[in-house]
Amino acid sequence: MRTSLVHRSSLREQLMEALRDELVTGRMPPGRHYTAREIADHYGVSATPVREAMVQLAAEGLLEASHLRGFAVRRVEREEFDAILAARDAVLRGQLVQLDGGLPEVAADPLASVRRRAQAARDAAQGGRLDVIVVSDLRFWREFAGLFGNQHLSRFLAGLRSQAWLHMVPRLRGRGDLAGLYWQRQPELVSVFGSGDADGVQELLGDYRRSVVEIADRYATIVNQPATGGSSHGV
Repeated sequence: MRTSLVHRSSLREQLMEALRDELVTGRMPPGRHYTAREIADHYGVSATPVREAMVQLAAEGLLEASHLRGFAVRRVEREEFDAILAARDAVLRGQLVQLDGGLPEVAADPLASVRRRAQAARDAAQGGRLDVIVVSDLRFWREFAGLFGNQHLSRFLAGLRSQAWLHMVPRLRGRGDLAGLYWQRQPELVSVFGSGDADGVQELLGDYRRSVVEIADRYATIVNQPATGGSSHGV
């Protein structure tokens, strides 16, 4: 019994990760309805862990329960997007204030891992492939937030970032001018954090936010359909 529960929990986590990537990259487009059985058939698994994964993703703000129709991919409009950015900034500013101008010392191995994530995110931004940009961005920021030593904070911010991409991706999907568009100062941010420069971190976080808002403003009225050629359940 216990082994079965562990296996189901592991499968649920794998499904959550796979579905989260599909959602934030827009391969499961906003407004589309999905049932647990539909997703389960696609992945060749039972419906129970899929349903559990979808309930958790709904708790993260990526899906919403739809009466008699399973779950719908959430639409995030501009007003909510701006509120997400404000909440994200407030949490990070509060963390920096709590540290009273100092930054936590981080061991070499975790910092090296975040540096690799930073370089991958920068490379993705320069390459211009939207799916790679989104996934690399989320992985970088989750590990970067982990440098503050509070995994609850890291998970909370990761959820906000995923919701923000639900707004951005439909407006960027299918465009051919994404190379170099997205913020590329991730390696610099990690270096500044590693040096203990809290003011420098604050400055770069502000630069990042301004960059994101500028992109959102530029493509505010453009909503493209997801690319074709996805899986059988529309991702």
